[in-house]
Amino acid sequence: MAEAVQLNDQDGKHSDDSERPEIQEMISKASKYDFIRVQVADLGGISRGKTVTSKFFTEKVAFHGLGMFEGIHAISASSGMHPMEGFGTFADCVIKVIPSTFHHVAWGSKMSSRRVASVLGETKWRTRPDQGNPFQEACSRFACRKQVEKLANMGYKIKASSEFEFMVTEDDKVTLLKGHNQKDAYCITAQARYDKMLFDISDQLSDTGLGINVESIHTEFGPSQFEITLEPRFGMEYADNAFIFKHAVKEICQHYGLHATFISEPFKEFKNSPDCHVWNSLHFNHSLWTIDEKAAFYDPSKEDKLSNIAKWWIGGICKHARALTAFMAPTVNCYRRFATFPFIPKMASWGIRNRLKMLRVKVDEESSTYIENRVCSGASNSYLVLACHIAAGIDGILNEIEPPAQDVKEGVPLPLSLDESLDALKEDVLICDALGPELVDWFVTSRKNLDIKELGNSVHAYDEAYAADRRFYMDVL
Repeated sequence: MAEAVQLNDQDGKHSDDSERPEIQEMISKASKYDFIRVQVADLGGISRGKTVTSKFFTEKVAFHGLGMFEGIHAISASSGMHPMEGFGTFADCVIKVIPSTFHHVAWGSKMSSRRVASVLGETKWRTRPDQGNPFQEACSRFACRKQVEKLANMGYKIKASSEFEFMVTEDDKVTLLKGHNQKDAYCITAQARYDKMLFDISDQLSDTGLGINVESIHTEFGPSQFEITLEPRFGMEYADNAFIFKHAVKEICQHYGLHATFISEPFKEFKNSPDCHVWNSLHFNHSLWTIDEKAAFYDPSKEDKLSNIAKWWIGGICKHARALTAFMAPTVNCYRRFATFPFIPKMASWGIRNRLKMLRVKVDEESSTYIENRVCSGASNSYLVLACHIAAGIDGILNEIEPPAQDVKEGVPLPLSLDESLDALKEDVLICDALGPELVDWFVTSRKNLDIKELGNSVHAYDEAYAADRRFYMDVL
């Protein structure tokens, strides 16, 4: 049974919450809908939550939150669960909704002929009254928000976007799309067969009212593979939009009787293209700005036009790259990319306009100077990707960490398996402290005891291993 939970003042719920204008505005919007999805992102970036009636939402949930199993963030992609420290009696936590994220869900409304909206949330403990029932550190959105706020306290904000690569198959999750089953990269004719679906994705995301605006669409190098790039946004808007985007793509493709997946390498090879592979990446593009919106990475007085802040930011990311890999490549399947694809960087490196490096730095005008991390997998959780980059970048700025020489052929190697990256994460004290011991412990424990235990740790695999990956990840990622 869905349960609305009364929060006390110590929880951050004050007696005058009902009068807060953002709450009242959200309730006014919600009253025009039939159903509201209350969603949180688990550690894998998978949407978890409940759908409630508009009446229940406007009378209870908007004020008091929504009860949810307290271990929701530690559930695996296949809905497995391993007991975590802090679970206690496996009681409920509370989803505290974020009014600014309330949005129209056109893809849900079209499927059900009902008006559907959604709101994102963060989870709070309910079983720790002696601590004031704080937010759960294992909530990836909360961890991300902490880093965004820390950056703001330093006088900066981050602007980010991603290039989302995904593969679309028939509903059986195996059969490739007709007309896009060879090497059709950047082919308008191949894309045209699926323009209705792709344009629907763009239009319906725009209809959310959250500024989820598509900039470009094209076919990729793999069979049945597409890439969509979103308009850059600042801070939490980037992470929220990325989370909503991935699940919208999957649902809209379902309406067409198709299946979209963001997992890194769904298949070992293809019947019609035996020498071709698909690697779904999520290149993370970002730049730093002052609070008054001056570009912090650009310095026209420098020969390469990169500021000291940019160099130190790069230095911090390179220093912590081994730990960051756990969040950039969070599944067993992610590391099959490293084994088979030469364009996936395998060391902490950087270079200006160099696609072969982990960090490809693009230096143009002040407004278009940014860093692209090319290691991130399509299966990554954008909240954690953003959070760990900020944590590493802040370390770089505060300690003026110089980056390694650019365009070198040797450097600190990145982990080449999920197990190795999880160990590297546990060894990085700064990243663990920044994201929180609870989040890191749940993240590492769940992946070692669920993903790796089920799928193994080898990156060199045969068809059977890829089939197991698809069964474990493909429905939800």
